[in-house]
Amino acid sequence: MSFQGIPHGRLQKFTGPPYRAGELSLLEWLEEFETIVSPFNPTGEEKARQLIEHLGGAAKEEVKCMGETERNDYDEIVAALKTCFGAHESVQSLHGSFHNRVQQEQESLSDFSRALKRLYSKMEMAAPTDKETSALRHLRDGSLRSQFVQGARDTWVRQELRRIDMAT
Repeated sequence: MSFQGIPHGRLQKFTGPPYRAGELSLLEWLEEFETIVSPFNPTGEEKARQLIEHLGGAAKEEVKCMGETERNDYDEIVAALKTCFGAHESVQSLHGSFHNRVQQEQESLSDFSRALKRLYSKMEMAAPTDKETSALRHLRDGSLRSQFVQGARDTWVRQELRRIDMAT
């Protein structure tokens, strides 16, 4: 199946700040973009073209200032957009937050699990290149499982989780 483009109305344009209520942040928007295009396995140039077509305002102006070679490179465009409009948390700071996250008082295990998943997703989205994002995705399950076990508040829960983890 060849990649013909994103169906009209499937993805709103990213315009950069200011963000109105209900608008996606750059990282959320990029995640949505990836979700839509990844099943088609487009080339880097096809992804770059579609990305540019779904930009507007300051975001599109920023990309227009790039050289032609960079505008055809998906990773270069994403890096430029992250520099201008992305969260200013680095992968390293998010990595630290993830590994220091423990279950809070009155926080259920399911809420703790969701918090870890959100942090890890932020870390993946903050990665500056597809290669780093891919490496983080490869490590995702093991990292989440390990931090979930280590961060559980109650000792008996940690022991039981370790026992279950070792059995699988």
